[in-house]
Order: sequence, then C-alpha cells, then structure tokens
Amino acid sequence: MVTLKDETSYLHRVAEQMPFNKRMMNGELTDEEYGSYLKVLQGIYGTIESQSDPLHPELPRFDAVKRDLSELDLDEIPWTGKWATRYMEHLTMLNEQDLQAHMYLHYLAIVFGGQMIKKNVPGSGTLYDFENTKEIVGSIREKQAKFDKEWIPEVSLGFVYMIKIFEELDNG
Repeated sequence: MVTLKDETSYLHRVAEQMPFNKRMMNGELTDEEYGSYLKVLQGIYGTIESQSDPLHPELPRFDAVKRDLSELDLDEIPWTGKWATRYMEHLTMLNEQDLQAHMYLHYLAIVFGGQMIKKNVPGSGTLYDFENTKEIVGSIREKQAKFDKEWIPEVSLGFVYMIKIFEELDNG
C-alpha cells in the first residue's frame, strides 16, 4: 500500500540534509541567517493561515514567528527570496484540501523537528512552543488519514520548494 510517508521519505531526507538545515540543527546560524529563515516561514504560515481553517486552534504560527523576529530585532529584515515567493504564489492557488497537505508538512515539522531546533537557534524560539502537542498531532493525523494518498503530490512539491529555499538561504 502506497502511503504519504513512504512516498515523501526521500524528499524529507534530502530536506533534512540541506547544509542550511544542518547548520540550523547544529546551532551555527547567525541571528540574521535565522531571521531570513523566519521571514520565509512568516510568509508561508501567513499565506496558509489566511486561506485555511487551522486543523487545531493552537496550530497557527504566524504570530509566533513575528514574536521571534521581534525578539531578535529583525522585524524589518527584507529577505524573502525567489523560491519562497514562488512557493507562496503556489499556495494561494490551492483548494482547502491541498492547503492542508502543506499544513501537514510544515506544522508537523515544527511540532517534531522543531523541538530539536529550538535549543539551537537564536532567541527563545516561541515558534516551536506548543501546549497540546498530542492533540495537535492527533488533529493533523486525523485529516491525513482521510487524504493520505491525495496529499502525496502537494507534500512532495512542498518539500521540493523547501529544498530550493534552503539552497537559496545557504547562498544568501
């Protein structure tokens, strides 16, 4: 049986191994580099959250990213990048079900991987703070169970965009 996890595992591994991502996991980013990453996430979360109902009330992250940027005094950092812009444009064209595939990708990433990242990034990392992790994961997984195979193309595309974004972030 084909599953979302199986079909996207290769791209997931590639994204995890991107030099920028590895430097973030190792705590090697400057405030400005991390701020650029947060600026990308602010755009992605803002786009998703303005067009879709959250799968759990605690899930929206746009305001948490704003707080993290403010804490680092990087509110005005101007970076977005070509690939982040293309990704946000793609997100604006999606229906609810396809947007939820991208919620699965991004929000589970910060719920799970974010806990490792949080201790290695500049600032307090409020982006990665959740009170009801089990509930949040459950609500995402419940939706995933309904659309597992249908989400494969969009989750795969989301990983491809993020790989390109990590490359762009690494090259400044």
